Amino acid sequence: MRHPLRLSDEVWTGDQAVFLTLCTLNRQRHFKTVQQVEIVRAIFFECCDELAFEIPAYCFTPDHFHALISGYCEDGHVRRLLRGFKQRSAYHFKRASGQQLWQRSYFDRTLRSDDAVLPVCSYIAANPVRAGLVGSAAEYPFWGSQIYTRTQILESIAAGQCRPV
Repeated sequence: MRHPLRLSDEVWTGDQAVFLTLCTLNRQRHFKTVQQVEIVRAIFFECCDELAFEIPAYCFTPDHFHALISGYCEDGHVRRLLRGFKQRSAYHFKRASGQQLWQRSYFDRTLRSDDAVLPVCSYIAANPVRAGLVGSAAEYPFWGSQIYTRTQILESIAAGQCRPV
């Protein structure tokens, strides 16, 4: 697989919102149980906290992970966050399961400063519905936010305010 072109480091540093997609190696369905998801979710939250990012939304589907992250100071660095997160989560996941976790690289999109964040969060939370995993986002346990309540995001979905990035 060819690596996506990356922008300069300056673009990925500081106060900004970035939509991420990380796929499991060979699209293996690793994220099916609370235990499997919790190993990776806890590390993601730790890494974001350490590197000055908050998490407006995240969602684990069986074979990939979506997140919207937002840097809240000039020290935030997306590449450093993802490098550390993927390395640490892969290590702990392999110790727990004996399997490799991530495919190489990731997909990312920056939000423009005038983009509304809640519709993107709603889009992320509705991903399991679009994938046919559940009938409604409320049924799916592996998504959440540090910023919004599940109720706020579900109301946004119900109002049709989902916006892909």
